Amino acid sequence: THYRSKLNFDPAAFEHARASLNKFRALFQRLAAAPQGAALASESEALAKGAKTKFGAGLADDLNASEAFAAVFKFTKEVNALLSKGLEADGAKFALDAFRDFDRVLAVFDVDDALKAKTGDDLPEDVMELVRKRAEAKKAGNFAEADAIRASLKAAGWIVEDSPSGPIVKKA
Repeated sequence: THYRSKLNFDPAAFEHARASLNKFRALFQRLAAAPQGAALASESEALAKGAKTKFGAGLADDLNASEAFAAVFKFTKEVNALLSKGLEADGAKFALDAFRDFDRVLAVFDVDDALKAKTGDDLPEDVMELVRKRAEAKKAGNFAEADAIRASLKAAGWIVEDSPSGPIVKKA
């Protein structure tokens, strides 16, 4: 939206924005959970540099927010593709740093806050205990019990996603 155009406030648009931010948070958590290594790091670095350039060009063009956001969303799609191809931690760092740079201007992503959910530091102890029990059940090959624990966590309002570095737990 251009700063000179009329704004349209729509409650459905706010819900769409909330869903988009949740997708960004999930992406940040996936990036933080990338396995150690340098696979696809140079590709990630090049994409990050290009996205930052396009983002800056959009803002320099009479605060063309639409162009700036288009650069962010295109970068997001490209990063997701890299993750699917096996992006590792060194490359994930370039992507996370780019999102932090975008957030210095936009102030909507709060990358580091999104990453706290990955560690479990802010989770209730009973939730963490269930997550530990689920991990133990999976390790023992008792997948029915692990699925039952996941279902009880979901009923309590928590989502568990498995990643190479361990489970990621977040509010439903």
